[in-house]
Amino acid sequence: MIRPTHGAQSRNEGLQAAREEQQSTNEKLATLNEKLQNRYEELGRLNNDLINVIGSIEMPIVIIGGDRLIRRFTPSARRIMNLVGGDIGRPIDDIKHSLKVPHLSQWVSEVFVTLTMKEAEVEGQDGRWYRVQIRPYKTTDDKIDGAVLSLTDINVLKDAVETARGSRDDARQAQAEAEEANRSKDVFLATLSHELRTPLATVLMQAQLLHRGGLNEAKTKRATESIERAARLQIHLIDDLLDVSCIVAGKLKMELGAVDLPSVVQTALDAVRPLAEAKSVQLEVALEPVGPVSGDAMRLQQVVWNLLTNAIKFTPKEGQVLVTLERMDTQARIRVSDTGLGIKAEFLPRVFDLFSQADTSTTRAYGGLGLGLAIVHRLVELHGGTVHAESPGDGKGATFSVTLPLTVRLEHLGRASDSKAIHAAAPSPGKDQPAQLNGIRILLVEDDQDGREAFAETLKQSGAEVNAVASAAEAIQVIGEFKPEVILCDISIPGEDGYSLLRRIRELSSERGGWIPAAALTAHVSEEKRRRSLSAGFQMHISKPLDATQLKAAVVELLACAKQRA
Repeated sequence: MIRPTHGAQSRNEGLQAAREEQQSTNEKLATLNEKLQNRYEELGRLNNDLINVIGSIEMPIVIIGGDRLIRRFTPSARRIMNLVGGDIGRPIDDIKHSLKVPHLSQWVSEVFVTLTMKEAEVEGQDGRWYRVQIRPYKTTDDKIDGAVLSLTDINVLKDAVETARGSRDDARQAQAEAEEANRSKDVFLATLSHELRTPLATVLMQAQLLHRGGLNEAKTKRATESIERAARLQIHLIDDLLDVSCIVAGKLKMELGAVDLPSVVQTALDAVRPLAEAKSVQLEVALEPVGPVSGDAMRLQQVVWNLLTNAIKFTPKEGQVLVTLERMDTQARIRVSDTGLGIKAEFLPRVFDLFSQADTSTTRAYGGLGLGLAIVHRLVELHGGTVHAESPGDGKGATFSVTLPLTVRLEHLGRASDSKAIHAAAPSPGKDQPAQLNGIRILLVEDDQDGREAFAETLKQSGAEVNAVASAAEAIQVIGEFKPEVILCDISIPGEDGYSLLRRIRELSSERGGWIPAAALTAHVSEEKRRRSLSAGFQMHISKPLDATQLKAAVVELLACAKQRA
């Protein structure tokens, strides 16, 4: 047996050691390879996750490298930034986006330099709004390697902000209007109190002077005339308030028909002529035939009367008021011009507003509630026309022009009604008619003692025989024996109202007075009350207050009704 030499043994041992070391290295390499494989798989999953995350993000995002090339973008960025898959790797400067931002590339550059976020609100070509944010792109080792551009759709938020801003502005406007309305209400109530108390003070004082006696004939006449003027002023104020109430409620009634405008204007002129003569104001008139107008003659007379009284009131003594009526194609135009105080330019836009007055101070020279022109405006509108005010300025007079269509059909006008006007459009003094009531028996039912005595005395002075009672029960007791030819009955009387009383009378036979013509004499002036009066059997509905002429005229008309029935 050959024994190995010492050298050979050493080499064998070295080879063995090398094999063991190589095996250890292989094992390490296998472990490292396994780790690398795991890392590769992890990177693959991470890449898949990143792709899925980017694909599911609805916010437009674009990742830009430090070399200004596009690295990645979310699907939502395609439409706004006009990107396609092949744009990855292209410079951001080459992209034609749909934002109204001419300096987007410059913003990216600023982020690269300042390393701070850039933010702004921008609008897209489609009109939607976005919030643009450009942030520095940081690596895991906190280095800047590009930028991240993101877009947030803020269109709904911006609309909400604008709506909120608009609501806030509307609220401020509403508050301002409410404050102005409240101020106007206070001014109006103070003015109303003044306008009502002033004539009432005159009535009270003159009535006390008459009661004390000792006045000569001239002073007595002045006192009674003063009381009558004050009472008529009160009537006019109340009528204006009632008209305004109906206008606000949309219940202003009109009796429509063919209207001769020259006659309407002339009637209004006749009514205001005493006012003009009292101030030595000259009325100049030029009326042309214009053809019929469809409307309510009484309301149109009210329009002209209001304009004329307004012109006379603000025209100084010995001034002039010019009234013209002319045809303009298919329209008629009424113009009322004066040489009076005029209208300031800043007040012209508000001249037809309710309760609007150029001077509301306690030192104002002219009274009124600021209702007349507002009523004119609404009445003209209801007739399908227009009214316009103009003035060269303060102290230079004013002109009011009313245009009315000549061809409007009745059904196109306002709120029509088959009822008669409940009260006159404008109070006018008028002259007492000759006594026509000699021997006429009148039953007067009125619970107010002062009113009952005044009505009874007025009728008696006209030659009538009057039996005045205070209740329905008294009326029933006397009707058979007195045999009245006319009944004037208040509606609001204690115990049993006028409606019920007349129904009981209408149930009587003709021989016992069942068909005596009757008028409801009442302060209730609404259309509903008028219709209720007619339904109860009254032939007329007469509103209080009324003067002697109106009272006697009502009796005459009732007598005419009785003759027609006979």
